[in-house]
Amino acid sequence: MHKLTTRYSYKLLSNVITFFLGFVTAGIVPRNLGPANYGNFNFLTGFFSHFISILDCGCSSWFYVRLSQNPEQKDILRYFTLVVFIICLVFFTSIGCVFLLHQENWFWPQQKKIYILFAATYGLIVWISNICEQISDALGFTVYSEIIKISQKIIGVAVLLLLLHLSWINLKSIFIYHISITFFVLSIVCFIMYSKKKWSPSKCSSSTKDYFKDMSIYTWPLISCTIISCGANYLDRWLLQLLVGSKEQGFFSLALMTSSFCFMFSQSLTQLLIREYSIQAAKKDFENIARLFNLYLPLMYTIAAYFACFISSQSSNIVKFIGGEKYAEAMMTTAVLAFFSIFQTYGQLSGSLFLSMDKVKLYRNIGIFFSIIGVPLTYIMVAPLDKYGFGLGSLGLAIKTVVLQFFWVNTQLFFNTKILNLRFKKYLWHQFYIIGVLMSLALLAKEIVVSSIHINYIGIFIISGAIYTSLAYGFVEATHRFKWWHHQELTQIIIIINRGLAKMKSYL
Repeated sequence: MHKLTTRYSYKLLSNVITFFLGFVTAGIVPRNLGPANYGNFNFLTGFFSHFISILDCGCSSWFYVRLSQNPEQKDILRYFTLVVFIICLVFFTSIGCVFLLHQENWFWPQQKKIYILFAATYGLIVWISNICEQISDALGFTVYSEIIKISQKIIGVAVLLLLLHLSWINLKSIFIYHISITFFVLSIVCFIMYSKKKWSPSKCSSSTKDYFKDMSIYTWPLISCTIISCGANYLDRWLLQLLVGSKEQGFFSLALMTSSFCFMFSQSLTQLLIREYSIQAAKKDFENIARLFNLYLPLMYTIAAYFACFISSQSSNIVKFIGGEKYAEAMMTTAVLAFFSIFQTYGQLSGSLFLSMDKVKLYRNIGIFFSIIGVPLTYIMVAPLDKYGFGLGSLGLAIKTVVLQFFWVNTQLFFNTKILNLRFKKYLWHQFYIIGVLMSLALLAKEIVVSSIHINYIGIFIISGAIYTSLAYGFVEATHRFKWWHHQELTQIIIIINRGLAKMKSYL
C-alpha cells in the first residue's frame, strides 16, 4: 500500500505527461476537424457523459467511499458489477427507444446516427474505465494504474501522429481512435486487478439486499441533484447548439479544453483526498480532515490560478497555436473560461468533503439551486438579440459558467468551513488576492515582451511564460508564505510536484 504523497505523485505524473504529449498534438484534432466538426464531437460526447452520470446517480461515489473505508470487503465488487451491468442495459435501451420513436434530431440537433452511436459507446467505456480507476485507488493500486495510463498516452500520441501522416483524421476516425485507446486501458487495468485477486469471487460478508439498502440511502439525496445538474449542463450545450450552431460549439469546446490544463493538479488529488476523507470520517477524526482541507485547498487553488491567469493573458496566442485562424473568434471565450478551472478546483476539492462525510443532502440542495438558475441565464447570455438575448454566443456561455461556478463553489465552501470550524472569510479573501496578484504579473510579463522584442506569437508565449514564472517565484520568495502558507506546507507541495516530475523523467 503506497502512501498519499506517492500515489498523488504518480497521478500527477500521469497528468503532466498527458499535458506535454497533448501539447505536442494539441492542434491536430481541432485544426483538422474544424470548428463545426470539433463542436459536434464535444457536443455528443458531452451529452452521453451527462446521461451516464444521471443513470449513475452517485452509485459510483457510494462504491468508492465504501470500498475506501473497508478495502477488505471484496464482495462489494461483485455487487457493484451487477449495478454496472444494469446501468449499461438501461443506457442502451434508452438510446434505442429514442431511435425507434425518431426523436434523435430533438435530442441531438444536426447530428448523424453513426456519430451518435460512436459517442454513446465512448461515453460508456469512459465511465466504466473511471470506475476501474476508482477501484485501483481504493485498493492502493494507484501506481500501477497510472503507469498503464502513461503508456496509453504515449501509444495514443503515436497513433494520432500516424493518422495525421496518412491524412485519415476525420470525425469518424477520431471517435474510433478514442474508443480504442480507452478500451485498451480498461482491459489492462481489469486484467491486473483480476491477476492480483482483487476482483475475484469471495465469501460475502453482506447480502445484496444490505448493499442495495445502504446504496439507496446514500444516493437517494443525489438522484434529484444529479438529474437536474447534468440536465442543466446538457441544456447549456444544447441551447448553444440550437441557437448559434456547431461553430460556436467548437469555439466553446476549444476554450474548455484549454482551461482544463489548469485543472491538472487538483484533478490528480481529488479522488485520493476523497479516500483519505472517507477513512478519517469513519474514524471520526475531524481534526485531521480539517488539516487536510486547510492544507490542500488553497495550495491547489493557487497552482490552478498560476496557469489560468497565464492562459487568460495569452489567449490569443494559445488559440492561434492550437486551432489556427479558424478559431480566432474563440479568443475572448478562452480568456474568460480559463478562470472556470480555478473555481472548479474549489468545487472538486470542497465538494468531495460532502460525499466522504455523507453530507449528500446539503450537497444536493446547493447543486439543485444553482443548476436551476443557470439554464435561463444561459439562454439570456447566448441567444441572439432578436430572440431576447445578449447575442454573445460561446462568450456568453463562458461568462455565465465562470460567474455561476464562483457563487456555487463558495456556497459549498461556506458550509464546509462551518462543518470543520474554519474561517470562511480567509478562504474567500485568498481567492481574490491570488487572482489579482497573478493576473497582474501575467499581463506585466506579456507587456514587457511585446513592447521590447519583435518576435512571432510562439516566441511571445514562451518568453512571457519564463518571465511570468520568474515574477511569480520572486513573489513567493518575497512574501515567503503567499500570505497563507507556512514554510512546511509550501515545502510539502513542492516535494509532491518534484516527485511527480522526477518520475516523469524516468518514463520519458
